[in-house]
Amino acid sequence: MPKYFLHYALLFAFISTLFLNSCDKMEFADGNTDLPKYSTDTIRFDTVFTTLGSAIRIFKIYNPYDKFLKIQKIELGQSFFRLNVDGLPGNSFENLEIRPKDSLYVFVEVTVNPDMPVSQSPFIILDSLNLLVNNVAQKIYLEAWGQNANYFPAKSNQGQISLLDLQGTTLVLDNTLPNIFYGVVYFDNGKLQIPKGTKIYVYGGITKAKNSQMRHFFIMMEES
Repeated sequence: MPKYFLHYALLFAFISTLFLNSCDKMEFADGNTDLPKYSTDTIRFDTVFTTLGSAIRIFKIYNPYDKFLKIQKIELGQSFFRLNVDGLPGNSFENLEIRPKDSLYVFVEVTVNPDMPVSQSPFIILDSLNLLVNNVAQKIYLEAWGQNANYFPAKSNQGQISLLDLQGTTLVLDNTLPNIFYGVVYFDNGKLQIPKGTKIYVYGGITKAKNSQMRHFFIMMEES
């Protein structure tokens, strides 16, 4: 028995040495250009909530290297969004390791009550997911729509110029819900009627001169 025990002990010691050596050889991609790949750079929640509800989006953080990659930090600002990273809930995570050629799944959730005041649940909810990898700061942008409103022409038109052909008709803006315009919007071949009490907001569009009273947007009307 002692002889067999000695053989097993030596075998166990040999296997343990191999395991420890393999752990010692675990290498990390740690250069400031060794950065992960992301399945997207912007997370958009394109649902316009008319009642209290929530939505979830998923994206991946991918390690393209043959070495381990360490995410020093992932964190959210204080916002309507919440995180779940590979099954762990929270708003801040540190020292996450991604195996070579592997990825992390990140779940982002937002909960919106469209009946809350604008000061508490704005029309457009913006935040960013801040990451630190090899001392390089990176961002994934988060965008959701928090209020029940009319959106023109589409939520993807931020910073773009759009032409809406009214085809000889009159577009009457809704004065019961806010009207959100994205980018620069031109109305052609028709009339735009703005009833009394209509609320208009512009996001991602043009800004009038700094001396103007309306600093966020302006409406230009021309007679044909």
